Amino acid sequence: MSEKRAFFNEAEIEKFKPSEKIGLVSCVDRSGLPHMALLTSIMAAGPSVMTIGQFCLGLSKWFMKETKLVSFLILTLDKRMWRGRARWTHEREEGPEYTVYNNMPMFRYNSYFGINKVHYLDLVETGGEEALPMGGIIAGAIATKLAKGGAKTGIGERILRPIAQDLFNGLDSLKFLSFIGRDGYPEIIPVIQCQAADSRRLAFKPSVYRGELSMLPVGATVAVFGLGMVGNLVGPVARRLPHNENLPRIQAGLRFFPPLEVDLTPYLDSDGVYANRLKVALADQLNYVCPAPLDDEMVDELNWLAAAVFRVTGALDVARVDFRLNVHEDWKPYILEINPLPGLSPGISDIVIEAAAEGMDHTELVNMILETALKRYGLIRD
Repeated sequence: MSEKRAFFNEAEIEKFKPSEKIGLVSCVDRSGLPHMALLTSIMAAGPSVMTIGQFCLGLSKWFMKETKLVSFLILTLDKRMWRGRARWTHEREEGPEYTVYNNMPMFRYNSYFGINKVHYLDLVETGGEEALPMGGIIAGAIATKLAKGGAKTGIGERILRPIAQDLFNGLDSLKFLSFIGRDGYPEIIPVIQCQAADSRRLAFKPSVYRGELSMLPVGATVAVFGLGMVGNLVGPVARRLPHNENLPRIQAGLRFFPPLEVDLTPYLDSDGVYANRLKVALADQLNYVCPAPLDDEMVDELNWLAAAVFRVTGALDVARVDFRLNVHEDWKPYILEINPLPGLSPGISDIVIEAAAEGMDHTELVNMILETALKRYGLIRD
């Protein structure tokens, strides 16, 4: 990092505003060990104040409040990076920052309850903007790949599951290491070249950040955070939601069936909720309206949100996303859930009815899902 300072400039504050970024926070857990979390809501509320929006209470918030000592890493989509330290001070459930968070599309649409609390931290120091040293990272990744076989433990009992081991071995995955420094603050260092020698040992060549890594004591307990994306979306697909809502809404690689509406009007007094009795016992008596009577703008909005949910949950091949439109908020859509393995019962399952509305029969639908999976595994080609 460059020379340390205790403030962000105006350009940096603007850089941190988009929700489409990587925000990592490392704090100290109750055992005095590093605890890393992905918190993309991290922003700068001013030159010396940082905020983190909370929509669910995880361990990272507990540890921040208890020990106060926090390190952060922010990586923007153009591979510019900021690292530094901050100190947790307080939290609020109202105020200008609370309003800002809940007006951001990412948090308005992609969390069930919105941002319900804002955590405030005083900036202690930052080294300013850094560029990822991609040349050194690539060289280190190649050297690690060639040499990691010699670091295998030879122990058969697994620690990393196969999917996690594959994540660490992906050269397009991001990896970060954290340890507790001598002054008690956590440190965060990019180790993108890190790979799994086997399920019990990680290895990497220290081709970059050698000086910082030299501060790591032998035998120290560290946290390693891996971040990767899986899926069979194509191109710039639904990067959650764009910071600029006027950008083209591209959902390449996905096919959308017409939206389906379940007409609950006859059951409002007896049931009122689309629960198991209606879904199973009365399934053949319900009125399914497909395509649902929605204008093109609303269908586009629902498709866009469905693509975003598909991406951030790592869904593959097929899924059904359920929404509720609130009549009291001008039919504002709320995401209820994603079904990554939706029912395929002929004639009654929702996605089967939606496909039929486009003239696709049950056999064609099942074959399309199967072919999508086979293409993903490289077993067939277009």
